[in-house]
Amino acid sequence: MKTPPPQLTPETFTPILKKLIFQPEKFDAEDSFMAFHHLLSPESTTPEQVSSFLTALHLTALDKQPDILASAAEVLHHHSVKLQIEGGEDDFTVDIVGTGGDGWNTFNVSTTAAIVAGGAGARLLKVSI
Repeated sequence: MKTPPPQLTPETFTPILKKLIFQPEKFDAEDSFMAFHHLLSPESTTPEQVSSFLTALHLTALDKQPDILASAAEVLHHHSVKLQIEGGEDDFTVDIVGTGGDGWNTFNVSTTAAIVAGGAGARLLKVSI
């Protein structure tokens, strides 16, 4: 994959969004790579662009394509934060991630996973940045 341009702005995102909307058959993993860099860079997209992108990605079914998902995962990995955990190499540490519920009072899987993992002896983290 290529590296994103040094300055990501709503203007540099526009051609990527237009390609997805008007030529989805030509939207590829490199386009996805650039788009997700925009999505994860503050001030580089507008809320309307994000909404349009995610809707178009879903409506074109490109959100299910392995190469598109792999490029998104690559960008997520690039933007991830490496944590230094005291004693982490001597212990089994798990980051339990959840959304905090869906607002419908349904069964919360991440909370249950945290309880089970903790009961099994794992040290749990909940990271907020």
